[in-house]
Amino acid sequence: MKKAFLIYNPASGRKRTRRAEQITRAAEVFRSAGIHAEAHATTHAGSAAQQTQQAVAAGFDTIIACGGYQPRDVCPGVITYQTKAGQEKRYVIVAAGVGADAELMYRTAVELKERYGMYAYFLEMARLAWRGRLPMFQVEWLAENGAQRSEAVALISAARANRFPGLLRRVRLGGALTRNDYRLMLFKTCRVRHFLSFFASLASGWNWNVPQVELAYASSFRCTLLQPAEGRGIHCEADGELLGTLPVEVSIEARTFKLLMP
Repeated sequence: MKKAFLIYNPASGRKRTRRAEQITRAAEVFRSAGIHAEAHATTHAGSAAQQTQQAVAAGFDTIIACGGYQPRDVCPGVITYQTKAGQEKRYVIVAAGVGADAELMYRTAVELKERYGMYAYFLEMARLAWRGRLPMFQVEWLAENGAQRSEAVALISAARANRFPGLLRRVRLGGALTRNDYRLMLFKTCRVRHFLSFFASLASGWNWNVPQVELAYASSFRCTLLQPAEGRGIHCEADGELLGTLPVEVSIEARTFKLLMP
């Protein structure tokens, strides 16, 4: 270690002044050991990744995220998808989705997101509900019992988290980053009212049964077209970022990386 970049969120927690002082002292400890160290606060939501990339480009060989976290070995997810430039792929940490949720991201205007935040997606969901139907596609996955499964769905959501913020804070699906698989939600329906019923059951904590929605575990799955003409409207996303279109493959890599987790 020759150059250390300490990054922290100045808006998190309650003892913010004390934490900033502690991070400053930590940087001084590095400097006293002959290591070039700099402490930087994040500037806005999502800036940590950009600041980290800039630090690496500036020659920092060590990035330290300062907070109440501990490193854990986690196998990253990988999603492969189609773009106008051809096939591309990226890592998945928390969740990936194909179909209706990515459609919401694709159709929700940036201006609405900036103005209304999460509620912009509910506005767009209401518009989709007015249309009445969503395009279907084929998904194939290997079930826990070893059986090869195939279904026609309008949405598949693959989560590796057990808790969610905001309106979904009561949701407990059983996913975990420490598991080497995804918790799948398969919506075997094109009717928006079934989506609304399912999410209302989760958000309320009552968890009533919605027959058109299946929960499963799988370490990988593949999504393809049912009808060629429908491919233009079926998108995918990973960790909240809109990516591309079908065909899509999602899997878990065998190698691990260190992830800071609370």
